[in-house]
Amino acid sequence: PRVGERVVVNAQVSVRSLPSTSANLLTYADQGRQFSVLAGPQSADGFVWFQIRSDDGTIEGWAAEGDGTTRWISPLE
Repeated sequence: PRVGERVVVNAQVSVRSLPSTSANLLTYADQGRQFSVLAGPQSADGFVWFQIRSDDGTIEGWAAEGDGTTRWISPLE
């Protein structure tokens, strides 16, 4: 994904305050939910992170793209 692109969540993901597994957990994004990419990629704690925001603005934070085997967020096609 790139800044400005739309992404979809492929599996429930943690949304955190910063791009780190130790950052505050803000909420979870459910599978199928769509977001806009605000920033990233940033590498931390073995993951690639993107800052995402929901269309209605209720969810905004950092989510890991995947674990190297499975993509948790993907660009919309």
